[in-house]
Amino acid sequence: MGRWWNIDKIALAANLTGTIGQSVAGARAASTAQDVASAEAQSELVAGDYNANLSRQQSRRVIGKQRAIIGASGLDTTSGTPLDIMLESARQAELEALAIQQQSRSRADSLKMKGKIAGRGAFNETAKGIVKSSTIFSDWYNNYGPRTKKNYAERTDSGYQSEGY
Repeated sequence: MGRWWNIDKIALAANLTGTIGQSVAGARAASTAQDVASAEAQSELVAGDYNANLSRQQSRRVIGKQRAIIGASGLDTTSGTPLDIMLESARQAELEALAIQQQSRSRADSLKMKGKIAGRGAFNETAKGIVKSSTIFSDWYNNYGPRTKKNYAERTDSGYQSEGY
């Protein structure tokens, strides 16, 4: 009869080990997802800065062409309408570059939030594993622990008497 007691202990250990393993794997997966989201956010910021700088360079080339065309026509590029045109072009170019950077920051913030959510998932997986392990142990203890009626019957059959039953 004691043999079943040992098999129950082995089954409990296997069940707890599997549950803890699942919990650790889930927490690691969530932590990895958090790291990936953080890296993607950083990459998005770098790409946004790069694209904004490309936009500024392209705009400087366009403004340079405008200046060359206006200068070739014989107009003074330092005052009046030609200057206004170039200043407006420069303003629009900078607004476009800033919009590119803002979109990039917005996407990066979204990725960072995704990473934070994944990080909380790691905590949740760990907590879930602890609760599940506690439940498994509690169920085992209530069914097969030393003070259950089943074990009392087994002990009384073998001559062992216990108080309480």
